[in-house]
Parts: sequence; structure tokens; C-alpha cells
Amino acid sequence: MGGRMSKLDDTEFPMVSCITTTYRKFQYLYETLESIFIQNYPNIELIIGDDGSENFPTGEIVQYIEKNKKDNIVKVIILHQEKNMGTVENCRRCRAASSGTYIMGIASDDRFADPDVISDVVTFFKKTKAEIVTCKRRFLNSKTGKTMALMPFPNQIKWMGTLDNKKIFEKMCSLGFISGCCTYYRRDLYESVGGYDQGYRYIEDYPFFLKLLRQNKTIHFYDRVSIFYRFGEGISTSSNSKNKFRMQMYEDRIRYMEQEILPYVDDMPWWRKEQMWVREKRFLLEKESGENKLQIYSKLFTYSPVGTMVQIYYQMSYQIKLRWMIKI
Repeated sequence: MGGRMSKLDDTEFPMVSCITTTYRKFQYLYETLESIFIQNYPNIELIIGDDGSENFPTGEIVQYIEKNKKDNIVKVIILHQEKNMGTVENCRRCRAASSGTYIMGIASDDRFADPDVISDVVTFFKKTKAEIVTCKRRFLNSKTGKTMALMPFPNQIKWMGTLDNKKIFEKMCSLGFISGCCTYYRRDLYESVGGYDQGYRYIEDYPFFLKLLRQNKTIHFYDRVSIFYRFGEGISTSSNSKNKFRMQMYEDRIRYMEQEILPYVDDMPWWRKEQMWVREKRFLLEKESGENKLQIYSKLFTYSPVGTMVQIYYQMSYQIKLRWMIKI
């Protein structure tokens, strides 16, 4: 599908690959596509990757794209695999099929904030010579549509502007405040580090960001909202086997603790090390025991009082800000 009306200058307008991934839930997909179609950037490749949905409406999607896309959508690729392979593999296939200089992922339940997002992000890439850029995201309540919060929070933005990559890595180990939903990168950066780790099934961006920070790759912050993010509508949560999904998520979390974090804690403050060991222990207990949070944190407290208190602080402060701190 798709084709150029006239040849564009790829130096002035490098191709941008907009990648949206789906799994079973399609009620917001057309809003996502519309937010791509109204972009004023002239050189966009659209890729839709479905991860084994039995009800994937290929014909409807093709019809909608043909009817609504503008000339700036110069190429369209639709990938549908018969078997569900997980978010990480779905993302990998889409990126392997893409050909843009820049990769801008957008989930099928999110939408770009305004028509200037892609143009502004590309301009920022060029101006700063950045390899990877993260923006703000506006959280919307999935039921009411009202704004819940604007993220990253001010203190997290300050970290990105004042701390070196080693310190940002340390902060990210406690709480992943850089989100894949509003973070974009050059294709050559993605390929140079081997892409997403296929050892994970559902968690792709967080281990990827940790790896980049350890390699001293600066994640530039662009102070503009790029995404309206529906809270509680993630495509991965569509699994009809919630227990299986839950168990695999814990496998992914334990893996990133063991491979991306714990081997690199030696230079961290002692209390941060304690927190990291507690964080892994928490995932193990939640996976194996099925106990409630109070029971789990009681066990963690006997394991490491300081580490447990630090972990509780990070978790509680995040939940309070996200759920009650309204940003206008």
C-alpha cells in the first residue's frame, strides 16, 4: 500500500516510521491512525503490527487507511502474525520491516497530541543531534477522558537536565520514569545496540533504556507533550489468560533485575543497593506466593528494613502523584 506523490528530499525531510502495535483491542485504533494522518510532516511510513489477534480486522483497517490517509503517508505496511508472540517480538518485527531514519512508536490506544508532533520532534533531533529523545505524556483517565497527570513529573525532568547518565541510570533502576510511549530514536542507534532484548516477552523499552544509559547514551528531554496516553488501556493486558500474562510479566521483571540492574549496583549508595535487592525479592514473592501486599512487605521488612522503606517510598510517591496530582 501507499506511494509517493513526488520525490522528497530525505535530507530535509528524513522518513519517519510511525509504528503502532495491536492485540485484540481495536476500539481506539482509528483515533490513533487519525492522529497520524493529521500530522503536517511530509514523509511518514505507517506500520501496523498485530500480535496474533483472532479478530484482527485487516479489511476494515485497509479500507480506513485508503479512505483517510493524506499524501504525507508515503508507505503503509500491515503485519499480522497468526500466533501471539508477545509485545517484544511484535515490536521487533515492525522495526525490522521499517525503513525510516527515525522510529516513533505509538500504541493503538494512544494518540499524538497535535498535528505538529512529528515535525517538532524531527526538528529537535536535527537541532540537538540527539540519538534518542523523550517527551512529555499527558495521562488521561480511560473512562472519563479527564487529565490525570502530566509526566514526567517536575523532579524527574530536573534529573534529566542536571544529572549525568550514571545517576539517571540509578534513578531509573528505582522507577522507570522514561516511558517508551513518548520516546523516539534514530534507527542507527536501535540497530547499533542490537534492538530490543528478545529474552523478554512483554517489557521492551525499560531494559533497552537501561542498556543505553549504561553505555553513556544521553536520552535528551524535549519539553513538549507528544502523546495523550490512556491510563489502564495497555494492549498487553488483553490476554485472555490473565494468570499466564501475570506470571510472564514477573518473569520479565525478574530478568531485568538480574541482567540489567543487580550486576551494576556496586557503585550505588548502600541504601539503594538494599532497595534493589528488595525490589527483586518483591517480584519473586509476588510471583510465587500470591500473598497480598501487606504480607509481602512484612516479609521484605524482615529481609531489609531500609531497602523496604525506600521501595515503599518510591512506589507510594509515584501512585500519589499519578492518581491525585492533577496537571492542567
